[in-house]
Amino acid sequence: MKHIKQCIPNIETASLDNKQWKFLLMNKWSSIIGTLESKVSIYKIYNNSIVLGVYDSSWMQELYLLSEVLKKKINTALDQARIETIRFKYIPEKTQKQTKKEAAKPTKFKEITLNFKEKKALEKIQD
Repeated sequence: MKHIKQCIPNIETASLDNKQWKFLLMNKWSSIIGTLESKVSIYKIYNNSIVLGVYDSSWMQELYLLSEVLKKKINTALDQARIETIRFKYIPEKTQKQTKKEAAKPTKFKEITLNFKEKKALEKIQD
């Protein structure tokens, strides 16, 4: 009989090997999907299937028609054929990731005018 200390490294290695391809897929996603990256993202990865979040219903239909090509491209990028099914989920616009242009917009602050007491109180603060 083996002690539990001897079994744990085998369990960790098997678990890592099972999940490692998912990290590889996530890292290579932008090169796999190309210019469609702004329209589709990985929503969830199951054992042998993937759910892609699509931000536009017309693109969802288009990607559904291209799902076999997309599945082949994904499996080619991985070490072996791991994805058997691709499913699509519509994601409303408000939950989309911010684009770089939106993130680069400066935040507008409301200008506040201070009264005499507030100004005097701020002058007393020393850092």
